[in-house]
Amino acid sequence: MIFSLALESGLRPSEYLGLTWSDINLDGGAIAIARTLVWRKGDESSCRSRWYFSTPKTERSDRTIIVSESLRLLLVDHRRKQLEERLKATNYNDNGFVFAMDDGRPVLLRTLDRAHFKPILKRAGLPETTRIYDLRHSCASLLIASGESAAVVAARLGHSDPAFTLKTYVDTDANQQKAASEKLAKMLAG
Repeated sequence: MIFSLALESGLRPSEYLGLTWSDINLDGGAIAIARTLVWRKGDESSCRSRWYFSTPKTERSDRTIIVSESLRLLLVDHRRKQLEERLKATNYNDNGFVFAMDDGRPVLLRTLDRAHFKPILKRAGLPETTRIYDLRHSCASLLIASGESAAVVAARLGHSDPAFTLKTYVDTDANQQKAASEKLAKMLAG
């Protein structure tokens, strides 16, 4: 669930790990990015005082993302399962996180990476050098490759400048340049 959200939304790990259920409209599929989860340096441990919420990276990072219907339904199912598991838990500290450890603490990025992301990469035959943050890059690259406007992609990622988005996420190769030339030639030929 967490990787589906990361890939489709283009959120930064600190943004999706800091999501609380109050940020999500499950009926409309809207996710408000209003905070990030921050760990004090060297303190990714079990003590709540070692993590805190902060403001998003930039002013434009405070945004709302609308997710697909399939992801909305996954979130609804995730919420139901989380509530069921929480009722069974004997020591649960409800912090309201969308993605929480079994006891309600926030998910540690390094644990998410080592215990879940790297094994998925290995099973898929993908390079283990792929980072969780690359899901954000993949979201942007796939949207741009599908023809989505740079302005829409920039807004989704929380960038203030679509030019930055294009500069960061668009790489052209010889085949793309040739295809662009062929399209232009057809347009000019009438």
